[in-house]
Amino acid sequence: MLSRHSLSLRRLKHWPLRITPERLLFDKALALACDLNHLAYDCFHLLLADLMGTALVTADRKFANKVATPARVVFMTDFLKA
Repeated sequence: MLSRHSLSLRRLKHWPLRITPERLLFDKALALACDLNHLAYDCFHLLLADLMGTALVTADRKFANKVATPARVVFMTDFLKA
């Protein structure tokens, strides 16, 4: 019997995934990390979401509160309710 987690991973294989080289976002991510006084990897994720024209889903309220445009970030609990 497959677990719920295994079924989710199977569905993930069918998503249209796209690889984006980090060098495309590197300078902007580091600048944003410095501006927000936050970890760079979260800033990479936010900029990648921007590049893809979508919001970032996060459980990190501190980070979301630092972002100037709230529509760029969706809290995990709100995402799961939708």
